[in-house]
Amino acid sequence: MKTYRVQVRLGGLLIVSQFDGDEKDIRQGFIKQLKEGNFSVSQETVYRPDRIFFFYEEIKHDSKQRPVS
Repeated sequence: MKTYRVQVRLGGLLIVSQFDGDEKDIRQGFIKQLKEGNFSVSQETVYRPDRIFFFYEEIKHDSKQRPVS
């Protein structure tokens, strides 16, 4: 299993969840996290509110990658 971070932008909101799962089941894993309440929501003003954007990324714990600010 790998760790994934999913970001969904819709209706002026940013919904973020991070969880362990398989690449084949990322959408189902995200839906499960939503049902369990394991997500954060914040206001998003960069993307168009009339569209849905679904992004996911694999989180590598052993890498030395750092967030870019």
